Amino acid sequence: MAQNRTASSTPRELPETVFGAIAFLLPGLNRVAHGCGITIGEWIIMWHLQQDGSLNEEKRPVMLRQDLTDLLAKRGFGDANFVRLLNSLEDKKLVRRVSLTQEEKRQLFKGRDRGGRQAVLLRPSGEEKVGEFKRELAAHFEKWRLELPKIVRKVISSTHEISKWLPK
Repeated sequence: MAQNRTASSTPRELPETVFGAIAFLLPGLNRVAHGCGITIGEWIIMWHLQQDGSLNEEKRPVMLRQDLTDLLAKRGFGDANFVRLLNSLEDKKLVRRVSLTQEEKRQLFKGRDRGGRQAVLLRPSGEEKVGEFKRELAAHFEKWRLELPKIVRKVISSTHEISKWLPK
């Protein structure tokens, strides 16, 4: 039996300006990523490793592969896409797949008995690539903010972190 939708459960229609902002910004993000020799998907994987990974004894971020897979699945990554991106990152020597010993796993992921011992390590070159992407994006964003149509600036200005970049 179909449930009645209440006013609170009905999704609100997004203003067209939101779609305008997305259409304006996404191609720029892709250009920045490709200029850095990576894809947006590859950057997202490396960024999550850097942000969410445990530091090994060499101070390199590492995550259990299953934890990374689960996290990215929540972000809309399918398993086949994730494997393809991981292969590409490994080919570019930006990440490395590792098999942890039981002791390494215990030390890095205290209380984490779930999952195997397969892990993904962000190499120094991967951390450098994340930083390069951030720097290039900041430079491009500075240019974009000056070129944004007024309607797009209005949508973006509602976000405090981004609004400090926008002209008054």
